[in-house]
Amino acid sequence: NDPISLTATGGPLQVPPKAQFSQPTNGLGSVQQVFSWTPDCIHVQSQPWFMYFKVEDNPALPSEPPLVDYMAVEITVIAPAPLNPQAIATNGKAIAVSWDETVCSNAIGYNVYRRDGFFGYMPDSCETGVPAYTGYKYLTTVNGVQNTSLLDSLDLKHGTKYCYMITAFFADGAESRASEEACTELIKTVPLLTNVDVLSTDVTSGSINVKWVAPKTIDSLSFPPPYKY
Repeated sequence: NDPISLTATGGPLQVPPKAQFSQPTNGLGSVQQVFSWTPDCIHVQSQPWFMYFKVEDNPALPSEPPLVDYMAVEITVIAPAPLNPQAIATNGKAIAVSWDETVCSNAIGYNVYRRDGFFGYMPDSCETGVPAYTGYKYLTTVNGVQNTSLLDSLDLKHGTKYCYMITAFFADGAESRASEEACTELIKTVPLLTNVDVLSTDVTSGSINVKWVAPKTIDSLSFPPPYKY
């Protein structure tokens, strides 16, 4: 039942909009107080914010030393993901990728990731960026927070579904949550091989069975008719 005093220090109490914590808070035998902070985009950073809470008692006898205890709390502020990612095949050679501008105007650009096929990524509560276990690989960086599109033509193959995720990044290297996945395939402007089987093996009369899918569209300007297999 000694008197106890609770105080706190830390970055959230110093930067606007500041955290709310009434101090010192005093009690007998025990003490409690509510810490409340609503961070903004300006608080997004790669390293966590630290809060340090201190309790100290006031012994009844002057000869007794005061007892002190500390607790440190890490608070990670995460930027939201870019919204509405889209992937649209523009022709048989490229895919146009676009997304909405991030709500965090202090971001300096976007990282774009790509993989073959849909993964179904569901980030953990404190997970930012695009983890390697998803199979996504870094594709490129788009500098400037207002630049929200790119045309991808890097090593694309017909018949493969390409999926993209986008993150916003900040000057200190912090990344936002990853966007939802946006997927598409190149427009089938060429025949796609689907089957190659050896039917018989012979020096002079061997045969192979070949099958393919016809192209959905043909660029008649780049490849004028007539057409034949």
